[in-house]
Order: sequence, then structure tokens, then C-alpha cells
Amino acid sequence: MPGKNLLIKEQMISEGLLEDKGSFYLLVRDKLMSSSSYAAALVAGNSRSGPQSWKTTEGEYLKVIEERLVSKI
Repeated sequence: MPGKNLLIKEQMISEGLLEDKGSFYLLVRDKLMSSSSYAAALVAGNSRSGPQSWKTTEGEYLKVIEERLVSKI
């Protein structure tokens, strides 16, 4: 993970925004980011697709939510 992203991730952990759950990190409060993919990469430590990485507490992926909303247009 590039240095700047690692520092941001460590800051988010120290501020209580991210909790280390062993095999994953849990975002416990809202944090506005420039994109879902940037946010996913920041948390995961490598390049990720945001829509395929983020899911609700009910297990619904962001990609599914986006597709549902776009189909209503």
C-alpha cells in the first residue's frame, strides 16, 4: 500500500472509524471519500472495485444497489 494511503488508514483506525476484525476491517462510521473504489482500496490495501467490495449490513453489494437505482431512471 502506498505510504500516503497507509497513513490515512492508520489515522482512520486511531480515530475509531475503522475496526480491525482480524480478516477484515469494519467501517463503523460514515466517511466521505472521492469514490467507492478509492475507499475500498484504502481499507483493503490494494486496488479494488468499490461496487463489488462494499456491502450493507444485510449483505447487499453496492453494485446491486447502484444497478437497482439506475434501472429506475
